[in-house]
Amino acid sequence: MQIVRAKGIAWCASRNNIALLLSQAGPSVSIEPISYWGASLPEKQQKEILKQNPKLHDEWDEEFGDRNTKLVFIGINLNVELITKELDACLLTVDEFNDEWSKLIDPFRWQLSSQ
Repeated sequence: MQIVRAKGIAWCASRNNIALLLSQAGPSVSIEPISYWGASLPEKQQKEILKQNPKLHDEWDEEFGDRNTKLVFIGINLNVELITKELDACLLTVDEFNDEWSKLIDPFRWQLSSQ
């Protein structure tokens, strides 16, 4: 199995308000902040975003808004079950999900200015 390229947007609990851009090509991998999730913005701005992008209503979750993860993997002889298992291992446990997310270890070193 060889992943040649992976890319997409990720939601990370330790950076709950920030959409992360994942980009991997060969041995080069990066994950960096790309924007704030619309749902993390004040209600007035959320309404404006939804007005400007009506298709967001179709994917808007009542509790989490536009936060989501959408990744694409391109490769040779990909083992979908193994990739799924490894991605599932990245998910919060039930206890972590129900606990305060600010207690989670933040693996990212970059600092962001406040919104």
